[in-house]
Amino acid sequence: MAFDLDGTNHALAASASVANRDEGTFAGWFAPDFDVSTGVQNRYFFDTDATRHAFYYAGGSAFIAILRIEMYISGRYRSFDTAWTSGVFNHFAFVYNRISDIQELYINGSARTILGDGGSWATIDLGANFHIGQRFSSPESRFDGDVAEVASWAVALSAPEIASLAKGFSPLLVRPASLKAYWPLVRDGRPHFGPSAASLVGSPNVSAHSRMFY
Repeated sequence: MAFDLDGTNHALAASASVANRDEGTFAGWFAPDFDVSTGVQNRYFFDTDATRHAFYYAGGSAFIAILRIEMYISGRYRSFDTAWTSGVFNHFAFVYNRISDIQELYINGSARTILGDGGSWATIDLGANFHIGQRFSSPESRFDGDVAEVASWAVALSAPEIASLAKGFSPLLVRPASLKAYWPLVRDGRPHFGPSAASLVGSPNVSAHSRMFY
């Protein structure tokens, strides 16, 4: 069973040791209870603390990736066009590499078009926490919908690898040597692999899990 986050009271958090500072991939199955026509703004999929890798839906057609920023100081960012089907599971993957100046968004295995970019990279740490479904300091920006099969890698996964994840293959089968953490989120936040459980914020309900190949 997956977790049903209500957009107000629920999220998950783990140690920032599950994230990689300069290069990595965050991915998971999300069933948003909103789409690009609803006018919802600033719904966070992943974030770290104030020093920060952030991936969130900003509203309209824009999905924003912000990496390596300090609170209130601009960092490197890109915005992407986006579309998904609300109420059903879609696979989201966020890829970054500071050295190669890469920020990519994939939805259901397809790379999304970059709409704009700006800013510059910094060289600061990630802070203490890795957040799933919330901004590090803003509960009003919490994700609304179901979440399952979240994973973090220490490398920028390739397009074919992300396509495999989007077909339902377990993160354990994709670049396992570089996998830093994996949470199936089947009834609890225990990691199948990795150093940190995903602690629940609030008491989300459980819901039907995404279809997977283990």
